[in-house]
Amino acid sequence: MPERSILRLANPRNAQRQTGAPRKIPRAKGPGRERQGQRFRRAFDRLAQALTTDDPAVELRRDPNGIAPERALVFVTAAAIQNFARVARAAGLEIVLEMERDPIGPSEDFLPAKGTETLTPTLYATIPTIEAFRDMLGMWRAYQRGDDAPHGLTPWWNLFDLLIELRPWGPQDRFPEGVRAALRDRLPLDDDEEVLLELEVVPRTAHKRERHGEQRRRREYASWAGAWWIVALSLPMTLCMTHCSLG
Repeated sequence: MPERSILRLANPRNAQRQTGAPRKIPRAKGPGRERQGQRFRRAFDRLAQALTTDDPAVELRRDPNGIAPERALVFVTAAAIQNFARVARAAGLEIVLEMERDPIGPSEDFLPAKGTETLTPTLYATIPTIEAFRDMLGMWRAYQRGDDAPHGLTPWWNLFDLLIELRPWGPQDRFPEGVRAALRDRLPLDDDEEVLLELEVVPRTAHKRERHGEQRRRREYASWAGAWWIVALSLPMTLCMTHCSLG
């Protein structure tokens, strides 16, 4: 074994320990509890009313554009919420997507963090259950009363402070403007030309329910116009790659 030289370490010395409160990281500022109550009262009042009925799930699903269990729910915040995925999971909310959106300028309700000029909205897509809705409503009511966040739930209070949108997953999420523009550029002029189409289905932990969904999707695909070849389909991550002839 080759000999190695001994490295001499510097003589130890005492270092001064920093004291005082930890430095606060600047963060975006929301409009405040009262204003947030005005902005989202309708959505939470409707949720509260539905939860008092015999079958809240059926009542919530009556509105195709409203929030409902098993329907992807979107939170858009003025900035990323630290540890939100963890506390959301504890409340029964399955987060399937967390994505930064394009920066935006300040508004009447939301101001960027000190030292910055823009906000960086963050989108959280979740799959809620009735139980998750009950927990979320309880936390929202506590927030609106001005209660301090219970231990471990501060990310929820931060989310309510910086909440820009609360709504179901919609076309604007599936196909943002940048994606729509790219699709328009790539579409062939000839309607008979074959196009490669990739469909991605949100993965779920409920495998039995997902298997029923897979069968339903296969029937739907078969009913669509065009020629289809399923390249890959697996669980729990369901990825459909299909080759189709549009028109």
